[in-house]
Amino acid sequence: MSISVSETAATIQYYDVEPRWGLQAFEFRLQAAPSITLRVAVGGVAVASSTTSPFDEASLIARYDLTNVLLWNDTGWQPRFNSTHGYRLVMQTPDLIVYRIDPATVLAAVEN
Repeated sequence: MSISVSETAATIQYYDVEPRWGLQAFEFRLQAAPSITLRVAVGGVAVASSTTSPFDEASLIARYDLTNVLLWNDTGWQPRFNSTHGYRLVMQTPDLIVYRIDPATVLAAVEN
């Protein structure tokens, strides 16, 4: 995957582990530019089909070894994670919330 910006007054910083969240992240800065145009190119992607692939939360967690859920505060999804076993609030800012996933607890809840 490659991400580029066309404005010379804009910069991109990639973090393998972003210091505040411990997640992979991109930071975009507009220094003197009034706007930014992003181009994201992803190689090796198959042509989309018209079939719908069903998925469930537990299989996604197991398949991709997911460890965190990151939410914007204004999504309204907090009650869903606050009331579900296997998700623990680990960080909150005025804009974002991070929940740590306990895969064993989530997978056990699905099996019951």
